[in-house]
Amino acid sequence: MLHKIRDLQGDWIHAADGEVGSVDDLYFDDQGWDVRYLLVNTRRWIPGRKYLVSPIAIDRERPLDEGDIRVELTREQISRCPTVPGDSRQWLPGKLLLISPEVIARIDWPEKKVHLRLAREDILQAPEVPL
Repeated sequence: MLHKIRDLQGDWIHAADGEVGSVDDLYFDDQGWDVRYLLVNTRRWIPGRKYLVSPIAIDRERPLDEGDIRVELTREQISRCPTVPGDSRQWLPGKLLLISPEVIARIDWPEKKVHLRLAREDILQAPEVPL
């Protein structure tokens, strides 16, 4: 089934044991354009956290009302999902920058680092993503 991104943004996410938060955005696979993750803002449950939840976890057998999404995960399982990376926050506090995936030199998964083919000055010129 096809959905528009804006139709999913703001939809509430319900785990098996309670409400978790809402969909802020979607992350896509850059080759197949498949949705890889729902970006779930847990503002009421765990303030300040945004988790990446796989769409595979969506419970399609027991749908909720329009605007609500049930996932086949518990809150504990969601709390162990990856969080949104904010590499620029360590050396540029308070900002999230938009960087093209084309400038990625390599990704070091064990170290959770993304290495770019850009100088620091070029990174600082990247557009800021509103939080």
